[in-house]
Amino acid sequence: MNPERGAQVTIADVAAAAKVSRSTASRAVSGHPAVSSTARRAVLEAASALGYRVNPAARALRGGSSRLIGLVVTNLVNASIQTVVETLHDRSHRAGYQVLMAVTGGDQQREAEVLEALVDHRVAGLFIMPSGSSPDRLNALVAGGLPVVSLIRDLRGLEVPVVLDDDRAGAAAATNHLLGLGHRDIAFVGGPSSVHSGRERFHGYRDALRAAGVDLQQTLVHRGPFEPTWGAEVARRITTGPPACSSAVVANHEALHGMVRTLAQSGVDLPARLSLIGFEDAPLFRYWHPAISVVDTHPAELAVAAFDMLMEQVNDGRRSPDRPRLVVKSALLIRESTGRPPAA
Repeated sequence: MNPERGAQVTIADVAAAAKVSRSTASRAVSGHPAVSSTARRAVLEAASALGYRVNPAARALRGGSSRLIGLVVTNLVNASIQTVVETLHDRSHRAGYQVLMAVTGGDQQREAEVLEALVDHRVAGLFIMPSGSSPDRLNALVAGGLPVVSLIRDLRGLEVPVVLDDDRAGAAAATNHLLGLGHRDIAFVGGPSSVHSGRERFHGYRDALRAAGVDLQQTLVHRGPFEPTWGAEVARRITTGPPACSSAVVANHEALHGMVRTLAQSGVDLPARLSLIGFEDAPLFRYWHPAISVVDTHPAELAVAAFDMLMEQVNDGRRSPDRPRLVVKSALLIRESTGRPPAA
């Protein structure tokens, strides 16, 4: 065996040579019982041929002695997610845990690979902002004894404890504020209906219009990806019409970033021409001119609640027979971007 070469060989190299998955190779060299004798032999032969040597630190991680917590999020563009991540890191550190974080970009295959790697590292618990529509993978982790808390998003059929924003009430409050100012042509800019927040925020908007006796105009409803570029496109669409609109509830945080810049570049006067209420606060919105009104979802409070929920499972082994589901109240912050509709 060549020591220098062996130090550079990774478990991924061994897996490729043995024609097995990375997780199978990892389990085989660590002596995990859930590996067939054929696969184990192939992995060990490949490891010997390549000069692979087990990293003692990595073995300690897999043994669960390093007090690791997994954290999986879809993106770091969203300011609320940034706050959740920072808060969870801080709380975990103070409790003697280190955080292994991964960003999936909303890709379900990447999420599956990340979860597999975290299980291999024997994390003590897992926070996840799920990207997919299938709950089976997360339900299986919980059934296997891993403490898991879902953040911000809920999935149909999910049996995992969850901490959510009060998305529906927040959108209703924003819509009611615009209705109270006299607006009737109110656009809605939200996320896809496949995502929990996309559904709930739209329902809050719809319910507020219905309660006020205002017809919902489908042509004023815009739903799309959590991307600033899409927000820029919608900004051009709602200001050039038809149909005309005098205000908008922007329930897609990432899209709002693109919207405010495009509106400013296009010379759209807020709120004289268009009143705007966004979702989830960020420094950009506080210091923009004019400052943008938002529904504050209190992400730090959400993160603390999620951490406490996970630690109850990790430290005490306490599991409720019913799935815990905590909703954190939102608050409407009115700034300078809202006013009465322009005169006809």
